[in-house]
Amino acid sequence: VLGGDRDHRSQHILEHLGTKVELHQTNLSTATDFAGLAIARDTATATVTINITGYILAVADAFNVADARPTHVPMTPHTKLAPLPTAGNGPAQPLDARATTSYRSLTGALLYIAATTRPDCSEACHQLSFFMKD
Repeated sequence: VLGGDRDHRSQHILEHLGTKVELHQTNLSTATDFAGLAIARDTATATVTINITGYILAVADAFNVADARPTHVPMTPHTKLAPLPTAGNGPAQPLDARATTSYRSLTGALLYIAATTRPDCSEACHQLSFFMKD
């Protein structure tokens, strides 16, 4: 994604990049979304707004937590997570391969959200990543 006026500088950048990598110029209009980010441009105020709400809702729906209760703070500071014990209060059992893949996918999606627009979620993601074992 390249942003800027359609002037000689933009064209020069495209020509230079074209000598280094293969470019696919399929849409030379205003971008409205990229990699799960929604992009809104307000020419009257000369501002660009980027949000990830649609991606967050899609992740919540994909992992069946769309009805979860939202909070203002993603995680209380200094909270330490622990594996849930089994029904008989014995040691936690490892997840099967499918559940492990799902857990890693969810953690990766949350890390993407934290890295792009929600740094307030990074501590919760950090704690979740402790439980990703081989």
